[in-house]
Amino acid sequence: MAYDPTGNGNLRPPWKKGQTGNPKGREKGGGSVVDALKRKMKEELSGRYLADAVAQSLIKQALKGDVRAIKELMDRVDGPVKQMLEANVQQIFKAIDRDSADKV
Repeated sequence: MAYDPTGNGNLRPPWKKGQTGNPKGREKGGGSVVDALKRKMKEELSGRYLADAVAQSLIKQALKGDVRAIKELMDRVDGPVKQMLEANVQQIFKAIDRDSADKV
């Protein structure tokens, strides 16, 4: 038996080698979930956009003390917090010098 990297034993797809399992591809106009969500958020409900309703709901949750809602708001408004790195500059230069010496 030939080697099978998937570990499925002798299970083989119903198509020949080199032939795609989806010859027609995705249906045109089907789009992705992201596209569908973007379209939906532009729709109106009770005179306001769904995006505004979602934003207001998130703000209400944050005001109630929901830490996840607060984090989501802050990440969306200010961007995610960058991690601070502590480094000893002298150690970095020594490591660079050692690396350079090894390559010569």
